[in-house]
Amino acid sequence: MITQNVTSLDGFEAVVPTVEDKSAEVMIAGNPSTQTWLFTESPDGKMFTGVWQSEAVRFRKRQNGETEYCHILKGMVRLTDGDGRVSTFNEGEGFTVGPDFDGEWESIGRVRKHFVVYAP
Repeated sequence: MITQNVTSLDGFEAVVPTVEDKSAEVMIAGNPSTQTWLFTESPDGKMFTGVWQSEAVRFRKRQNGETEYCHILKGMVRLTDGDGRVSTFNEGEGFTVGPDFDGEWESIGRVRKHFVVYAP
């Protein structure tokens, strides 16, 4: 439900998703097709909220100055940074990906997450 200045990230099925295929240059393995249900965008275009979903996929992820908060609704995610450090997150867990992250994102099976992205 959306009211003035308050947006629920539940009930996203009522929003039409954007379907995007990850580019061949970032793909490592899996299904490149993802879905994004965008709920809000700040007037200055620097902050976004919504729901994102993928099937099993592994791709290069570079933040390029953006900070992202994720809360896993379904599935498991494995992030590997440029130094080979691995972080794994399961359903019900939240995490942030910092503005300098350069590594790999792996969705293990179907993954669905709430996200908040800040792009300065």
